[in-house]
Amino acid sequence: TGMKLLGGPVTVFDAGTYAGDARIDNLVPSDKRLISYAIDLNVAVDPSGKEDQAITGIKIVRGSLEVTYLHTYSQTYLLKNKGDDKKTLIVEHPIANQERKLIEPAKFEEKTPALYRFKVELDKNMEKAASFLVKEEQVIRQTVGILNESVDTLLSYSKTGKVSGKVADA
Repeated sequence: TGMKLLGGPVTVFDAGTYAGDARIDNLVPSDKRLISYAIDLNVAVDPSGKEDQAITGIKIVRGSLEVTYLHTYSQTYLLKNKGDDKKTLIVEHPIANQERKLIEPAKFEEKTPALYRFKVELDKNMEKAASFLVKEEQVIRQTVGILNESVDTLLSYSKTGKVSGKVADA
């Protein structure tokens, strides 16, 4: 209609049958929203996450150690459809930090300021859950004062294998 739609409750009908209720925010013309309006009891989602950190480099900069870490964030979603129909699932994965780079999957269906959306197709009557992995990486640099740090910490840095001979000697 080209008119604004004020936020509030919405009733959703699918093929003339009541499908559920939702709330929406204000919409301006040509804007679009994804509306969650019902719960599908035949679909189960079980998320589990983990974080890893590895030192990728150490160098001396102006008398301090600059330690570079690679943080890897992995979120695995176990998805199962017990229903008699195939399902298209939209997995919404939060963007926790704009500094993180999406590694896997390579593409997303949609990106908002707060989350990625991925489209996943699920077979009907699944015996075993499908696994969907979202993996992100972030490089973090930390400056460490050499004189202020304990000898044990400095030795542990030298044993990572990421320190060049010149830096270890220094």
